[in-house]
Amino acid sequence: DAGLSLLAMSYAFVLQHPEGSLHQTSAWSRVKGLGHDVLRVALRGQDGEIVAGAQMLSRRMARFVGAGYVPYGPLATTSDDADRVVDLLEETARGAGLAALLVQPTRRGLEVEASLRLRGYRQARIDVATSATFLVDSNAPSEKLFEQVSKSKRGMVRKSRRAGLVVRDGAMADLATFHRLLTLSAGRHDFLPMSLEYLERQWSELGPLGYLRLIIGELHDEPVAGALFTVFNGLVDFKLTGWELNDKNKQLGINHGMHWAIIDWASRTGQATYDLGGMPRDTALLLQREPEDRSIDDAGTRFKSGWGGELRIFPPTYERILHPLGHLTYRLPAALMADEGLGGRLVNRMRRT
Repeated sequence: DAGLSLLAMSYAFVLQHPEGSLHQTSAWSRVKGLGHDVLRVALRGQDGEIVAGAQMLSRRMARFVGAGYVPYGPLATTSDDADRVVDLLEETARGAGLAALLVQPTRRGLEVEASLRLRGYRQARIDVATSATFLVDSNAPSEKLFEQVSKSKRGMVRKSRRAGLVVRDGAMADLATFHRLLTLSAGRHDFLPMSLEYLERQWSELGPLGYLRLIIGELHDEPVAGALFTVFNGLVDFKLTGWELNDKNKQLGINHGMHWAIIDWASRTGQATYDLGGMPRDTALLLQREPEDRSIDDAGTRFKSGWGGELRIFPPTYERILHPLGHLTYRLPAALMADEGLGGRLVNRMRRT
């Protein structure tokens, strides 16, 4: 009962915290499923209420090779609380026998970031969650938001409408269809799609709470596109899209019509912000320095620009070695943190499953 009480209190704390993230909820830890250990730390005030805390997930790739990671946390409001909760995280991670700890502060987590830097944490080569993206202020009438979209994208949205694209809400029964469309997109863009099992687990845990939504786009009653996004504390976060590309629909603006449907939904339901799903941090830093640079060759970033969003860059992931073995998996050599290295494979596996 005491454990359930703490879990309920921590869930309420995440919900009321201005930087509370879906990634810090118990629902998200259940999404990660088997293979992950969940560790939580909390600081209490004089009245017994939680004033700072964090949820840490850990996973082992092999015996004695494990890392703990904290996405968008810890949650704290003062520098003193930030220091104390990081102390607790390190103590807990060491007690669990983890070789390394990765912490990605919240998007306004300057106190936590400062604490990590003072402790000697180094910027990791791979973020455990998005640290750069375009954000749209969706708390405005849909018509006004559409005016802020680039002329070319407005034209593609209108073209999809003229072609007869109908966007409807999806349900768990549509996940197999969405997975088929996602797999088609993965094949075109050479990435590993999430498994249907993982998508179903996400839906089972987040769907009933209203935290996960699926939309399906149809042409002449045939599903041709799907998009998955999360909703938490006023933030709509684009996650995945998949669509069927063929000679009939490749010029019909299908993908544009789907993306606009999410923005329109965010506006109509009073959500504060729409996150277009992130981009490579290096690309964002380049855009920040050279906004008009036409040499950027990243199709995803090009598509996400022009929707009326503002480029935002947030604190990156920081890492600290807690056990000498961690140097073998994270720092010797630095190339190990590339996608093909042991450290990179571990972090990418934690993100995908």
